[in-house]
Amino acid sequence: MKRIVCAACFICMILLTVFGLYLENRPDNPGEPVYYRFSHKGLSLNVIAVRPDRILLTTVRQEGDIKAGGFCGINGGYFAMAGSAIPGPLCIAINDGVPVRAPGLRAGSADPYQNTGWYNAWGNAEGAATIVYDKLSGELKCLCVKSGYEIPAYVASAGSYWAQGGIDLALGNPGWLETMRQQGLTDYLETAVTYRSAMGFRDGTVYLFASENQSGLAAFRDAVASCLGVGPKPSTPEPAAASGSGLAAPARPDDARNKSASARHAILLDGYLCSQMLAVKKGGETFDGSRDCSLEEIIAVTGWNHAAVD
Repeated sequence: MKRIVCAACFICMILLTVFGLYLENRPDNPGEPVYYRFSHKGLSLNVIAVRPDRILLTTVRQEGDIKAGGFCGINGGYFAMAGSAIPGPLCIAINDGVPVRAPGLRAGSADPYQNTGWYNAWGNAEGAATIVYDKLSGELKCLCVKSGYEIPAYVASAGSYWAQGGIDLALGNPGWLETMRQQGLTDYLETAVTYRSAMGFRDGTVYLFASENQSGLAAFRDAVASCLGVGPKPSTPEPAAASGSGLAAPARPDDARNKSASARHAILLDGYLCSQMLAVKKGGETFDGSRDCSLEEIIAVTGWNHAAVD
Protein backbone atom coordinates (compact mmCIF):
# COMPACT_ATOMS: atom_id res chain seq x y z
CA MET A 1 0.00 0.00 0.00
CA LYS A 2 2.83 2.36 0.87
CA ARG A 3 4.44 1.62 -2.49
CA ILE A 4 1.22 2.50 -4.30
CA VAL A 5 0.90 5.77 -2.38
CA CYS A 6 4.55 6.64 -3.04
CA ALA A 7 4.18 5.84 -6.73
CA ALA A 8 1.05 7.99 -6.96
CA CYS A 9 2.82 10.87 -5.23
CA PHE A 10 5.78 10.52 -7.59
CA ILE A 11 3.51 10.58 -10.65
CA CYS A 12 1.73 13.67 -9.29
CA MET A 13 5.05 15.42 -8.79
CA ILE A 14 6.05 14.67 -12.39
CA LEU A 15 2.71 15.92 -13.72
CA LEU A 16 2.91 19.11 -11.67
CA THR A 17 6.46 19.72 -12.86
CA VAL A 18 5.50 19.22 -16.51
CA PHE A 19 2.45 21.44 -16.13
CA GLY A 20 4.55 24.11 -14.43
CA LEU A 21 7.08 24.03 -17.26
CA TYR A 22 4.25 24.31 -19.76
CA LEU A 23 2.87 27.42 -18.04
CA GLU A 24 6.31 28.93 -17.77
CA ASN A 25 7.29 28.29 -21.38
CA ARG A 26 4.11 28.93 -23.30
CA PRO A 27 4.40 31.97 -25.58
CA ASP A 28 1.59 33.81 -23.80
CA ASN A 29 3.84 33.96 -20.73
CA PRO A 30 7.33 34.14 -22.22
CA GLY A 31 10.53 34.32 -20.25
CA GLU A 32 13.01 35.31 -22.94
CA PRO A 33 12.04 36.70 -26.35
CA VAL A 34 11.30 34.13 -29.03
CA TYR A 35 11.89 34.33 -32.78
CA TYR A 36 10.08 31.91 -35.08
CA ARG A 37 8.39 31.70 -38.48
CA PHE A 38 4.68 31.29 -39.06
CA SER A 39 3.06 30.37 -42.38
CA HIS A 40 -0.50 30.93 -43.50
CA LYS A 41 -1.78 30.16 -47.00
CA GLY A 42 1.65 30.58 -48.55
CA LEU A 43 2.58 33.77 -46.70
CA SER A 44 5.49 33.42 -44.28
CA LEU A 45 5.84 35.74 -41.29
CA ASN A 46 8.93 36.35 -39.21
CA VAL A 47 7.67 36.76 -35.65
CA ILE A 48 9.09 37.90 -32.32
CA ALA A 49 7.10 37.08 -29.18
CA VAL A 50 8.22 39.18 -26.21
CA ARG A 51 7.07 40.47 -22.83
CA PRO A 52 5.93 44.11 -23.04
CA ASP A 53 8.40 45.17 -20.34
CA ARG A 54 11.23 44.28 -22.75
CA ILE A 55 10.04 46.79 -25.37
CA LEU A 56 11.83 50.11 -25.90
CA LEU A 57 10.86 52.57 -28.64
CA THR A 58 13.89 54.37 -30.02
CA THR A 59 14.83 56.56 -32.97
CA VAL A 60 17.80 56.16 -35.30
CA ARG A 61 16.99 59.41 -37.18
CA GLN A 62 17.24 57.72 -40.59
CA GLU A 63 20.95 57.01 -40.15
CA GLY A 64 20.69 53.46 -41.48
CA ASP A 65 18.68 50.26 -41.54
CA ILE A 66 17.56 48.41 -38.43
CA LYS A 67 21.13 47.38 -37.61
CA ALA A 68 22.01 51.03 -36.99
CA GLY A 69 19.92 50.99 -33.83
CA GLY A 70 22.06 48.39 -32.05
CA PHE A 71 19.00 46.40 -30.90
CA CYS A 72 17.05 43.39 -32.00
CA GLY A 73 13.50 44.31 -32.93
CA ILE A 74 11.44 45.63 -35.80
CA ASN A 75 10.82 48.88 -37.66
CA GLY A 76 8.36 51.37 -36.23
CA GLY A 77 5.53 53.27 -37.88
CA TYR A 78 5.38 55.59 -40.86
CA PHE A 79 7.64 58.65 -40.99
CA ALA A 80 8.49 61.72 -43.04
CA MET A 81 11.67 60.98 -44.97
CA ALA A 82 14.91 62.90 -44.68
CA GLY A 83 14.64 65.80 -47.08
CA SER A 84 11.02 66.45 -46.09
CA ALA A 85 10.16 69.84 -44.63
CA ILE A 86 9.98 68.30 -41.15
CA PRO A 87 11.42 64.76 -41.07
CA GLY A 88 10.46 62.41 -38.26
CA PRO A 89 7.80 59.96 -37.02
CA LEU A 90 4.26 60.39 -38.30
CA CYS A 91 2.85 58.06 -35.63
CA ILE A 92 2.87 58.00 -31.86
CA ALA A 93 6.09 56.59 -30.42
CA ILE A 94 6.39 57.48 -26.73
CA ASN A 95 8.44 56.14 -23.81
CA ASP A 96 7.39 57.24 -20.30
CA GLY A 97 5.65 60.36 -21.55
CA VAL A 98 8.50 61.44 -23.86
CA PRO A 99 8.41 61.11 -27.69
CA VAL A 100 11.31 59.30 -29.34
CA ARG A 101 12.52 62.50 -31.01
CA ALA A 102 13.29 65.31 -28.59
CA PRO A 103 10.75 68.14 -28.97
CA GLY A 104 12.01 71.43 -30.31
CA LEU A 105 11.09 74.10 -32.80
CA ARG A 106 12.24 73.34 -36.32
CA ALA A 107 12.01 75.39 -39.47
CA GLY A 108 8.55 75.15 -40.99
CA SER A 109 6.69 74.28 -37.80
CA ALA A 110 5.33 76.26 -34.86
CA ASP A 111 4.71 73.07 -32.88
CA PRO A 112 7.79 71.66 -31.09
CA TYR A 113 6.12 68.22 -30.96
CA GLN A 114 5.40 67.90 -34.68
CA ASN A 115 6.89 64.71 -36.19
CA THR A 116 8.57 63.66 -32.94
CA GLY A 117 6.41 60.62 -32.16
CA TRP A 118 3.86 62.63 -30.16
CA TYR A 119 1.07 62.58 -32.78
CA ASN A 120 -0.72 60.12 -35.00
CA ALA A 121 -0.47 62.45 -37.98
CA TRP A 122 -3.21 60.91 -40.12
CA GLY A 123 -6.65 59.40 -39.76
CA ASN A 124 -10.05 60.58 -38.61
CA ALA A 125 -10.98 63.07 -35.91
CA GLU A 126 -10.87 60.36 -33.25
CA GLY A 127 -7.30 59.41 -34.07
CA ALA A 128 -5.60 56.15 -34.97
CA ALA A 129 -4.91 52.85 -33.25
CA THR A 130 -2.18 52.96 -30.62
CA ILE A 131 -0.92 50.03 -28.55
CA VAL A 132 -0.17 51.17 -25.01
CA TYR A 133 1.61 49.28 -22.23
CA ASP A 134 0.94 50.52 -18.69
CA LYS A 135 4.09 49.62 -16.78
CA LEU A 136 2.48 49.95 -13.36
CA SER A 137 -0.64 47.87 -13.98
CA GLY A 138 1.03 45.55 -16.49
CA GLU A 139 -1.92 46.04 -18.84
CA LEU A 140 -1.76 46.17 -22.64
CA LYS A 141 -4.51 48.02 -24.46
CA CYS A 142 -5.30 49.39 -27.89
CA LEU A 143 -6.56 52.99 -27.91
CA CYS A 144 -7.75 55.27 -30.67
CA VAL A 145 -6.01 58.59 -30.01
CA LYS A 146 -4.57 61.54 -31.90
CA SER A 147 -1.73 62.51 -29.58
CA GLY A 148 0.24 61.81 -26.42
CA TYR A 149 -1.87 64.39 -24.60
CA GLU A 150 -4.72 61.87 -24.41
CA ILE A 151 -2.85 58.83 -23.12
CA PRO A 152 -2.38 59.76 -19.41
CA ALA A 153 -6.15 59.39 -18.91
CA TYR A 154 -5.80 55.66 -19.70
CA VAL A 155 -2.69 54.72 -17.66
CA ALA A 156 -1.79 54.64 -13.98
CA SER A 157 1.08 57.12 -14.37
CA ALA A 158 1.80 59.64 -17.12
CA GLY A 159 5.49 58.84 -16.77
CA SER A 160 5.37 55.05 -16.84
CA TYR A 161 4.17 53.62 -20.15
CA TRP A 162 5.09 53.12 -23.78
CA ALA A 163 2.82 53.77 -26.74
CA GLN A 164 3.17 52.81 -30.42
CA GLY A 165 0.80 54.12 -33.06
CA GLY A 166 -0.20 52.58 -36.38
CA ILE A 167 -3.27 51.69 -38.40
CA ASP A 168 -5.76 49.32 -36.80
CA LEU A 169 -5.91 45.92 -38.53
CA ALA A 170 -9.34 45.59 -36.88
CA LEU A 171 -9.04 41.85 -36.25
CA GLY A 172 -12.39 40.08 -36.15
CA ASN A 173 -14.17 43.14 -37.58
CA PRO A 174 -16.08 42.53 -40.87
CA GLY A 175 -15.74 46.26 -41.61
CA TRP A 176 -11.98 46.22 -41.14
CA LEU A 177 -11.14 47.86 -44.47
CA GLU A 178 -13.30 50.90 -43.81
CA THR A 179 -11.79 51.19 -40.31
CA MET A 180 -8.31 51.20 -41.80
CA ARG A 181 -9.27 53.79 -44.41
CA GLN A 182 -10.59 56.06 -41.67
CA GLN A 183 -7.23 55.80 -39.94
CA GLY A 184 -5.19 56.84 -42.95
CA LEU A 185 -4.85 53.76 -45.15
CA THR A 186 -3.76 55.02 -48.57
CA ASP A 187 -4.63 53.50 -51.93
CA TYR A 188 -1.06 52.24 -52.26
CA LEU A 189 -1.05 50.53 -48.85
CA GLU A 190 -4.40 48.95 -49.67
CA THR A 191 -3.60 47.62 -53.14
CA ALA A 192 0.18 47.08 -53.28
CA VAL A 193 1.82 43.66 -53.18
CA THR A 194 4.74 44.47 -50.90
CA TYR A 195 6.58 43.68 -47.67
CA ARG A 196 4.56 44.51 -44.56
CA SER A 197 5.02 44.67 -40.79
CA ALA A 198 2.79 44.85 -37.74
CA MET A 199 2.67 44.86 -33.95
CA GLY A 200 0.06 42.97 -31.97
CA PHE A 201 -0.72 41.46 -28.59
CA ARG A 202 -2.68 38.69 -26.93
CA ASP A 203 -2.79 37.40 -23.37
CA GLY A 204 -0.12 39.80 -22.14
CA THR A 205 2.45 39.03 -24.86
CA VAL A 206 3.55 41.41 -27.61
CA TYR A 207 4.07 40.00 -31.13
CA LEU A 208 6.14 41.73 -33.81
CA PHE A 209 5.55 40.66 -37.42
CA ALA A 210 7.55 41.16 -40.61
CA SER A 211 6.54 39.38 -43.80
CA GLU A 212 9.17 37.20 -45.45
CA ASN A 213 7.55 37.51 -48.86
CA GLN A 214 5.49 40.25 -50.45
CA SER A 215 1.71 40.16 -50.16
CA GLY A 216 -1.50 42.09 -50.43
CA LEU A 217 -3.03 43.73 -47.38
CA ALA A 218 -5.84 41.20 -46.87
CA ALA A 219 -3.47 38.21 -46.99
CA PHE A 220 -1.09 39.84 -44.50
CA ARG A 221 -3.94 40.74 -42.15
CA ASP A 222 -5.31 37.20 -42.33
CA ALA A 223 -1.88 35.75 -41.46
CA VAL A 224 -1.46 38.08 -38.47
CA ALA A 225 -4.99 37.28 -37.28
CA SER A 226 -4.35 33.54 -37.57
CA CYS A 227 -1.09 33.81 -35.63
CA LEU A 228 -2.88 35.67 -32.84
CA GLY A 229 -5.69 33.13 -32.77
CA VAL A 230 -8.35 35.12 -34.61
CA GLY A 231 -9.91 33.45 -37.65
CA PRO A 232 -9.06 30.22 -39.51
CA LYS A 233 -6.18 27.91 -38.65
CA PRO A 234 -2.83 28.42 -40.38
CA SER A 235 -2.27 26.18 -43.38
CA THR A 236 1.31 25.23 -42.48
CA PRO A 237 2.15 26.25 -38.92
CA GLU A 238 5.87 26.11 -38.17
CA PRO A 239 7.36 25.29 -34.77
CA ALA A 240 9.06 27.92 -32.67
CA ALA A 241 12.77 28.51 -32.84
CA ALA A 242 13.30 29.79 -29.33
CA SER A 243 16.43 31.48 -28.11
CA GLY A 244 17.40 29.37 -25.14
CA SER A 245 13.90 29.17 -23.67
CA GLY A 246 12.19 26.27 -25.43
CA LEU A 247 9.02 28.29 -25.94
CA ALA A 248 6.37 26.92 -28.24
CA ALA A 249 4.63 28.73 -31.07
CA PRO A 250 1.42 30.66 -30.23
CA ALA A 251 -1.75 28.77 -29.47
CA ARG A 252 -3.71 27.65 -32.50
CA PRO A 253 -7.35 28.61 -32.93
CA ASP A 254 -8.48 25.17 -31.74
CA ASP A 255 -6.51 25.54 -28.49
CA ALA A 256 -8.66 26.10 -25.39
CA ARG A 257 -6.78 29.33 -24.65
CA ASN A 258 -8.17 30.81 -27.86
CA LYS A 259 -11.66 30.52 -26.43
CA SER A 260 -10.87 33.00 -23.63
CA ALA A 261 -12.13 36.56 -23.62
CA SER A 262 -8.59 37.96 -23.74
CA ALA A 263 -8.23 40.89 -26.11
CA ARG A 264 -6.18 40.50 -29.29
CA HIS A 265 -5.26 43.54 -31.32
CA ALA A 266 -2.78 44.41 -34.05
CA ILE A 267 -1.68 47.56 -35.86
CA LEU A 268 -0.06 47.99 -39.27
CA LEU A 269 3.43 49.49 -39.17
CA ASP A 270 5.64 50.77 -42.00
CA GLY A 271 6.14 48.60 -45.07
CA TYR A 272 8.00 47.94 -48.31
CA LEU A 273 11.78 48.19 -47.72
CA CYS A 274 11.14 49.72 -44.30
CA SER A 275 9.69 46.39 -43.15
CA GLN A 276 12.72 45.04 -41.27
CA MET A 277 13.54 42.73 -38.38
CA LEU A 278 16.62 41.71 -36.42
CA ALA A 279 16.34 38.78 -34.00
CA VAL A 280 18.16 35.90 -32.29
CA LYS A 281 17.31 32.40 -33.48
CA LYS A 282 17.62 29.20 -31.50
CA GLY A 283 21.28 28.49 -30.85
CA GLY A 284 22.22 32.16 -30.89
CA GLU A 285 22.36 32.69 -34.65
CA THR A 286 21.22 36.11 -35.81
CA PHE A 287 18.22 36.48 -38.07
CA ASP A 288 19.03 39.45 -40.30
CA GLY A 289 15.87 40.74 -41.93
CA SER A 290 17.28 44.18 -42.73
CA ARG A 291 16.70 45.86 -46.09
CA ASP A 292 18.33 48.71 -47.95
CA CYS A 293 16.29 51.49 -46.38
CA SER A 294 17.03 53.91 -43.54
CA LEU A 295 14.57 53.91 -40.63
CA GLU A 296 13.36 56.67 -38.31
CA GLU A 297 12.17 54.49 -35.42
CA ILE A 298 12.80 51.00 -34.07
CA ILE A 299 10.63 48.93 -31.74
CA ALA A 300 13.56 47.45 -29.83
CA VAL A 301 13.74 44.34 -27.65
CA THR A 302 16.07 45.09 -24.76
CA GLY A 303 18.54 42.62 -23.27
CA TRP A 304 18.48 40.38 -26.34
CA ASN A 305 21.92 40.63 -27.84
CA HIS A 306 22.57 39.59 -31.42
CA ALA A 307 25.81 38.65 -33.09
CA ALA A 308 27.48 41.29 -35.24
CA VAL A 309 26.07 41.46 -38.76
CA ASP A 310 27.47 43.25 -41.80
